[in-house]
Amino acid sequence: MNSLQNKVLDCLSSIEVPGGSNLISRDLIRALEIKDGVVRFVIEIDNSEAELFNPIVKNTQRVLEAIDGVSKASIVLTSQRDVSETSSNSRPPDLKIGKHPDQRVE
Repeated sequence: MNSLQNKVLDCLSSIEVPGGSNLISRDLIRALEIKDGVVRFVIEIDNSEAELFNPIVKNTQRVLEAIDGVSKASIVLTSQRDVSETSSNSRPPDLKIGKHPDQRVE
């Protein structure tokens, strides 16, 4: 691991998240890439936490861009819907080439 990568990981370990942990210990970071001074990664959270994480993303970007050697930080926040939130009867639309989606109503 190079020193810039160590600095970035230390920074991510210092960012507190709901529940009293940090981005690294909660295993929220995906697809971390550091290339030519640009840091890119995805923060993957539960759908219920989306609003709580918007300020965390902004703060993380600001703190990362303050690191010597980081010219830009690009962070994507993504959440997945809990399986229990979807109807068991819901099916995806039928997407056939050349047609509009077939919206099934049951």
